[in-house]
Amino acid sequence: MNLIYLSELQHHTLQQAISRFTRSQNISIGQGAYISSQHEPEQLYFRYTRERYTQVGLDLAYYFDLEDAFDEMKIEKVFGYSFIHLSGGDTFRFLKAIKERALLPRLLKYVESGGVVIGVSAGAMIMTSSIDSAVLCGDHNTVELSDFSGLGLGDFLIAPHADKSETECRDALKIANEHGLPIYLCSDDDAIVISGHEHIIIGCPLLVQPSLVRV
Repeated sequence: MNLIYLSELQHHTLQQAISRFTRSQNISIGQGAYISSQHEPEQLYFRYTRERYTQVGLDLAYYFDLEDAFDEMKIEKVFGYSFIHLSGGDTFRFLKAIKERALLPRLLKYVESGGVVIGVSAGAMIMTSSIDSAVLCGDHNTVELSDFSGLGLGDFLIAPHADKSETECRDALKIANEHGLPIYLCSDDDAIVISGHEHIIIGCPLLVQPSLVRV
């Protein structure tokens, strides 16, 4: 699997994550497609994200909107790019739109065929098996999403924008116990890279391990 989980688009963190990934795989990443978490009328966040990628030598070439003027031909174009960026935003709203468009299995197939997926904040949580951890960074299920299961990539959950406080760790432990999976609490300077079978940790994410044994 070729995956990058980011809490925020900090320049130095993104640069280090891309550099470590390309060194590990001995490959270069070509053009990418951006999947927006919600409709962006002015595409302001897309343009900001594209600028960040340009600064590290990558071309985020294509904007795709799940909510406005959805076109099946446009989504097919997304999967033709060498990497896909899953944006930040409202995690519950983003996952609901992905499921309504039946994109989870197609994203999984893309990863299995060697495609690179880079998720930031909400996008990073959706890459894991559940977005239950979204409550740790203040997201609320205002869209009445009933199924919180994500892509199931990696053997952990993730909580972005973490302050790693005692209260947050206690709340994270409850979620870790419910799922039987560890949770990485990631500040905005932290990132996790999965390159093949190698896990690369950038920064100092705090790993909260489940304390209960699931039988």
